[in-house]
Amino acid sequence: MDYAHHSWNIHRKPKTTELQPIADFFRGRCARLRSLMQLPAQVGNVTIKMRDTYVRSVFEVTGGFKTNNLAPAQAKEIDIRSKEIFAQIVHEAMRLKQTEDWDKHAHNQLIDGLVGFEAMGGDPSSIGAIQASMMSYLTTGWTIIETMSADLWEAALNIHPASLANLTGAPKRLKGGQLNQSGAAAKESKSVRLDEISKHEFNVANKMGTILRGRFEFASLDGIREAYASAFAKGSAEIDRAIADKSLDALSAVRNVIVHRDALADSEYVRRTKILSSLPAAKVGDHLLLDGDIVVRLLKPAIASANQLLVAVDNWLAKSTGQD
Repeated sequence: MDYAHHSWNIHRKPKTTELQPIADFFRGRCARLRSLMQLPAQVGNVTIKMRDTYVRSVFEVTGGFKTNNLAPAQAKEIDIRSKEIFAQIVHEAMRLKQTEDWDKHAHNQLIDGLVGFEAMGGDPSSIGAIQASMMSYLTTGWTIIETMSADLWEAALNIHPASLANLTGAPKRLKGGQLNQSGAAAKESKSVRLDEISKHEFNVANKMGTILRGRFEFASLDGIREAYASAFAKGSAEIDRAIADKSLDALSAVRNVIVHRDALADSEYVRRTKILSSLPAAKVGDHLLLDGDIVVRLLKPAIASANQLLVAVDNWLAKSTGQD
């Protein structure tokens, strides 16, 4: 909850104005993920407030806490008083939201609201729901990174086709997160199909990224790395470090097991646990068991690496176009 509540420091104002929609997308989707992670605590907090409000209303109306013999008039009065008290709570929250005390107040409310969710951890029938929530945070996080990386690459080639659209970089130099400077440059034809050009009414200015995007498999981490390695052939050290970060390998590995193996560890996953320390340990055939610490350990550095990729591409474009 600490991670979900506090700022993720997403790149907000790119030097390259054409990248603003990419930055907005990334920040907006991360905000949605943070809200998703906070949802159990928010539900718990509201539930606690409603319970306390009702108990207080019962006491104010009846002078006690028993509710089994309420008269209809009392029940109606309790309902009216509960709504009044709850409205006061909402009004106070809106007031605090305009002050410097809001952040601390909101964080404390979320922590208080976790009581019910934590209690579910001791109920065997609730474990599946908790695990499903944890898995959704990781798969959503990977989808955000995957989509942003693809959109960023496309935008970069559209902005600076002269240097990037030739795809002169060594496509395998970032494979597996390893920097391989001796990798051979791409040998495939660099010709573009006529129907791809005709889609844009034969005006390919600022469209090369869009045209070439289909050449790469952005649904996989290897495909994303190949695309960046092929396009950014020179002056890309900052980009290389971001896209080669091992945190992306770890999140991708867990995401793949969740999506393709129903969270059952296979031999490839077990092999990767030996080289990626952030992966939760498992034997072949074991279900991955996740908790908050594991989710943050996987998600936080991967989101930070994706954000650094956005910053690095922005810096590269700004320098190349003279905006820096």
